[in-house]
Amino acid sequence: LYTDLPHKVQELADEKYRLFSRDPFHPSLELQAKGKVWTVAVGRSYRAIARRFGNDVYWV
Repeated sequence: LYTDLPHKVQELADEKYRLFSRDPFHPSLELQAKGKVWTVAVGRSYRAIARRFGNDVYWV
């Protein structure tokens, strides 16, 4: 899925991932809990999905 995104969206997703790694609750991520997963805003039209397993968080 990532490789199918437009290049600019991939760059923005990478930027958001780095921010998420440093500060998962940063306001610009627009973090939303959806049951066992979280979603993170990637631009206006995309959201990344993250899932926590123990102390680790994975973007899927």
